[in-house]
Amino acid sequence: FDYFDNPGDGNTSIIIRALHDIPAGREVCLSYFPINWNYKDRQTRLSEDYGFTCNCDRCQIEMNWKDEDEEDMDEDEQMDGPDGGWDGSGDEQDFPHEYFFMKFLCDRENCGGTLAPLPPENGMPSHVLECNVCGQFKPEEDEDSGVNEDDMLDE
Repeated sequence: FDYFDNPGDGNTSIIIRALHDIPAGREVCLSYFPINWNYKDRQTRLSEDYGFTCNCDRCQIEMNWKDEDEEDMDEDEQMDGPDGGWDGSGDEQDFPHEYFFMKFLCDRENCGGTLAPLPPENGMPSHVLECNVCGQFKPEEDEDSGVNEDDMLDE
């Protein structure tokens, strides 16, 4: 966020909501695109529009996938939805971010937004997640709660 230190009217305020505590001094990286974009599309767009190739942890893992693997994962997510009952039995080496996508990817059709907790109220953490794209609200689930799509909250 070095460019936010520049003076002038061009700077704007932004709010970043974290899903967990961030230690002081830790770099915060933001995705340029919705998190449900596949590796090839992300890399093509980054190269064409921004002039670089991303080498984040996720991209390093996905660069080794065959195109069929990515298509299979997209189909699995569409069938299951982001809350598709991931039971933790998947191979963490294949896709260590799988749980994140299952829990924090908005399941509204064609959205692809990220769910994040609402800001704390009176120092108490919120147990409601909000989508950064469509604005949908969803109760934060406990690991064993079995919260499903029927539990979605409307605006």
